[in-house]
Amino acid sequence: MTDADVETIIDTIHSRVCSPEEIAKLLELSPRAVVLRNVLKPILGMYLAKNHARQLGVRFTCWRARDYGEYEGASKALTSEVMDVLGALDSSLTGKLDTWLCFFVGCHYITTTNDLPELGWFNNGTCVGVKLLLDHREPADNPALPFRRLLYTPLAVIVRPSLVDIGDILVDENVPSGCFPVIPVNTSFTVSCKAHVTCD
Repeated sequence: MTDADVETIIDTIHSRVCSPEEIAKLLELSPRAVVLRNVLKPILGMYLAKNHARQLGVRFTCWRARDYGEYEGASKALTSEVMDVLGALDSSLTGKLDTWLCFFVGCHYITTTNDLPELGWFNNGTCVGVKLLLDHREPADNPALPFRRLLYTPLAVIVRPSLVDIGDILVDENVPSGCFPVIPVNTSFTVSCKAHVTCD
């Protein structure tokens, strides 16, 4: 099943549940997208995020997790096949690796740890995307395309916590007042497959 097949199914379900008039009323609300795990859930999350960006009238940007292993063919964005496999695995095996990530100004992110509560980074907290710091190798954006797909992992996603006013706690020309950077990290893991067993 392709992404297009899933989107067709979603549109069919929507048409059965809500009339066009009801959907028009929903557009007046502020949607919120949460990207979850498993093969289907990230696709649904990206679908919602694209709709949210479209409603806000801002540029949608996405990128894939990258493989930085030390072998030929490494340091490339993960293929769709690998992403599907990783998305289906238990998160304890992959260090909770997110295979697809996205950004747009106004995007809502959910924080899932209690690492920095003083910055609003606590379990089930929320923060809002403000800007991206891109890799210097990243090509210029092509506005003719419906959305921007990055070739390199961004250096940081700048976010503003929703529930905590942190003021100018971080002084940097790239970080606006009241914001802090979320920096991508490398996750190392090895996945092994169990031998296939045939029972008579």
